[in-house]
Amino acid sequence: MVAIEPFQGVRPASGKPLDVKSLLRPGPDKRFREAGKTVQSWLGDGTLTRDDVSFYIYEQKLPDGRSRKGLVGALEAAGIEKLGSANPRQKTESVAASEDTGFQLEPVVCISEKLPESPDGELLLSFEDENGTSHRLLRIPADNNYDIGWAIAVDGLQHLGTGKAMAVVFSADDSWISPVHRMVDTGSISEKNAQKGISKALELTDTTLEDVRAGAGRFSLVFKSGKCFAVESESKYMDARLVQDAILDGVYKSDEGKGRVTYSYDLDQVLDEMAEKKHDLAIVMKAPSLDLLRETSSKAPKNVVAFPPEVLGGMIFCPVRRF
Repeated sequence: MVAIEPFQGVRPASGKPLDVKSLLRPGPDKRFREAGKTVQSWLGDGTLTRDDVSFYIYEQKLPDGRSRKGLVGALEAAGIEKLGSANPRQKTESVAASEDTGFQLEPVVCISEKLPESPDGELLLSFEDENGTSHRLLRIPADNNYDIGWAIAVDGLQHLGTGKAMAVVFSADDSWISPVHRMVDTGSISEKNAQKGISKALELTDTTLEDVRAGAGRFSLVFKSGKCFAVESESKYMDARLVQDAILDGVYKSDEGKGRVTYSYDLDQVLDEMAEKKHDLAIVMKAPSLDLLRETSSKAPKNVVAFPPEVLGGMIFCPVRRF
């Protein structure tokens, strides 16, 4: 079982999010000393204000009317399951940023089995981003810790380098899992030979672009020529692992640097780019269930799924040392 705890948050006094992305760019020495000076100046000039020990509610509302809210608190990093593993460079940089600024500036995003019913909170911040998604941060009393069952970290894994980590936790019912599609560019193998190599490991059936959109096969392939295949396999590996091993590494040798892979959860964008012949191959994925992700979380390959929209940064900071 995982318990979520309140913390003494530090947040923008203006009610508008701050640009933390610019702070999280390391200097030439791989440190964040300038970012540390900036945060100290914000503390000194009133840009940042401190709260009492609190929980926070983070709300998102999309232009299509969907909405969800998560609980923001501190979790013991050791008790959190992880979807994949953090990039070593990003993890090192996250630890350095926390050391130099004294704060965890962005939350880990987690999915949980259950969240407690929360009271109405004090509205602290409201913001609409360029995509029309609205973001709100509210503060609620810190009565006690809450048991949230299991928790799986799906984004911001690099921030789990400390003993406790600030996390925004959404319920499993609001996980909004999106498949992440793969686009391959290579100069090392022809389309004909790529199809031949893939067909040795997987069963390919000719299909149409309309069927690709509808979710043909376990996953689908769209080549630069316009030829489409539905893919089947008796393998019990999760689809993203199968794609990585059998296609990206097995045929295109992406693990050897011979094939460049880019990722997107926007299917329309992917197919538009294929219509413009911008890539040699698009691999159109399906979203796995959350149960499957939990079962295979430690073995998940890069970008197995996405959970859009992104959590807005710069709303709340969590101290990692006493001020």
